[in-house]
Amino acid sequence: MMTNFKKSISNNFVLYLPLQRGLLVKRLLLSGLVFFLPSYCVASELNAFPSESLKLGGVIMFDSSTFDGIYNEGKTASDSELRRARINMKSNKVRNLNLKFDVNFNDEENSSEVKSAYIQYKGGTYFDVTMGKFKEPISLQNSTSSKSLVAMERSLVTEAFSPGRSYGVALSATSKNLSWQAGLFKANENQEGRDTYAVSARLAFTPIHQVEQLLHFGLSGSVRDYAGMEYEIKNSAEVNTANKVLN
Repeated sequence: MMTNFKKSISNNFVLYLPLQRGLLVKRLLLSGLVFFLPSYCVASELNAFPSESLKLGGVIMFDSSTFDGIYNEGKTASDSELRRARINMKSNKVRNLNLKFDVNFNDEENSSEVKSAYIQYKGGTYFDVTMGKFKEPISLQNSTSSKSLVAMERSLVTEAFSPGRSYGVALSATSKNLSWQAGLFKANENQEGRDTYAVSARLAFTPIHQVEQLLHFGLSGSVRDYAGMEYEIKNSAEVNTANKVLN
């Protein structure tokens, strides 16, 4: 069996293990971050029934971490979990439409959740239109798929301030060096059970975009109605299996 190693810029290692046809262990990530001992992430991606019009696939990610310090009141601990288990259906060949339906299964709570469900129309002259449940355009790291992250988790700042996926409608456009996205999303519910809304947008400028060189500047923001409730941050600081250090 051939094994190819690739060293990334942050001294993490990605291991690709080719298995049977249609199945790939996507990565084995060994991290040496400051507050915890090396952690491992094994993920496999399955893309079954590929065709020109419809693709049915899935993602499985398993995490195992050893940590100490602020993560566990100064004591060394370890834990493992099925981080992500998803089945998705995609299509991008139906009359200028991109379709995606993504379901995530939670092993600990024995439940499932629709992560993404949207339709994107790409036939417009000046912009594309996306409707449904999808990621709000906040932060480049938040927009990056978990399969393409450099580390095991997104940064603390991204997790704390990025709203993630919401129901809404957005406009977007991309040119050679400039891209933008702006949309109206459901933010919360007030005491009467009525929806409140948020406006989120992101602008990105890429003056250098080559195979081996990339220079990227981005600016994003969101105006949200929290229906009088306080904004709370609960985060395990980039170690998902550890206790929440911000609560």
